[in-house]
Amino acid sequence: FQFGKVDVLVNNAGITRDMLAMRMSPEDFTSVIDINLNGVFFCAQEAFASSMLRQKRGRIINIA
Repeated sequence: FQFGKVDVLVNNAGITRDMLAMRMSPEDFTSVIDINLNGVFFCAQEAFASSMLRQKRGRIINIA
């Protein structure tokens, strides 16, 4: 890590495509899932693997 250790990770980013589900294209749905689920997973994975595991402590807060 360039900036040192990670004690707390707050995942608070996401996107929405405001429309009826039946009107949502597969591409729109995929982009929502990629950002809202995959983004949370990969950020948490990196924080845990790069810092929290070594420290044997840390907090991950997911806000939906």
